[in-house]
Parts: sequence; C-alpha cells; structure tokens
Amino acid sequence: LKNIVDFIVFTRDNNNINFEWLKEKGYRFKFAKMQFLDISSTDIRKKIKNNESFTEFVPKEVEDYIKNNGLYRN
Repeated sequence: LKNIVDFIVFTRDNNNINFEWLKEKGYRFKFAKMQFLDISSTDIRKKIKNNESFTEFVPKEVEDYIKNNGLYRN
C-alpha cells in the first residue's frame, strides 16, 4: 500500500509521536485534525454489557446493528 496511497494520520492532541521512521521506510502521509471523543471501544462495550446508553458514541446505523444482533451483551 505504501507505494500507491498517501495515508491520513489522525493524532490526539496529547500524543507526541515521532513519525520520522515511517518516512524513512517510504511511507507518505498527511496529518489531519479531528475532534475525538474521550471514550474507548472497551468503554462502549462495557456500557452495552451493563445496559447503559451508548447512543452518543456511535452512529444510529451502528447502534441498530449492535442491538439487532445482540452484540457485546456477554
């Protein structure tokens, strides 16, 4: 992939990661800013398992899929 695409890298504000080693290996990338929610996928799965609301963290289609397929209940 590194020969055919430019990767988009999203970083969190509190991460100071050095990406020079990727350049040295021939990867092309650009940085993009995005507002992140301070929650992890593990936190979302715990909310689902504990029957707590998780709707503000996922799109409606994802919420419906999770509910319709009974995911993360166990």
